[in-house]
Amino acid sequence: MWKSTFDAWYFVLFQMYIESDSPGFARSLGIQPSDIWSLGCILYQMCYSKTPFADLLMFPKLQAIVNPNHEIEFPDTIDEAAVDAMKLCLRRKPEERAPIVGDNGLLNKHRFLN
Repeated sequence: MWKSTFDAWYFVLFQMYIESDSPGFARSLGIQPSDIWSLGCILYQMCYSKTPFADLLMFPKLQAIVNPNHEIEFPDTIDEAAVDAMKLCLRRKPEERAPIVGDNGLLNKHRFLN
């Protein structure tokens, strides 16, 4: 349990650091791009009982988080709508992540989270 919580904080803090110089992203309702990334990590852990990068050691894990060529694995053991929601959240570029609310918002429009 501790390792899982530790991993989750690394994802959130590392993502917040990366986004600290991402001007122009809509921050309506105080929602940060890292919040959307975090939602993806939480959904992933709920569906697969591990974080998206749990199988990697610390340094390779940090590299994989920012590496657009590193593909996150989504085993086909769960509903495709859940996978779609996670993929919309776990996009490397903050400006490409789905919005939480509004047009195409995850919470009010997505078939898995609505």
